[in-house]
Amino acid sequence: MVAQKTKVMNPGGFHIRATNVFTHLMQKFESDVAVFVNGKEYDGKSYVSMLLTAARGGQEITVQCDGPDEAEALNSALQVIADGLGDKI
Repeated sequence: MVAQKTKVMNPGGFHIRATNVFTHLMQKFESDVAVFVNGKEYDGKSYVSMLLTAARGGQEITVQCDGPDEAEALNSALQVIADGLGDKI
């Protein structure tokens, strides 16, 4: 299992389109992906679960991956968040 804290970089946070970008990418990995926001755990591969995070721009979150490709999944998650989840930042 690997995990790392990061900051949501796009101003809109995990809105509809950004959530779709994130979950679509995470579904490509075998590993389980969890996102922790305000102490609550959300399924990083579930569109509905990630919308429920209501994570805003600038908010700190933790991404945790567990499985055979966990390092690659974590790196991809952190990169897509750093890049703005498909939004201009």
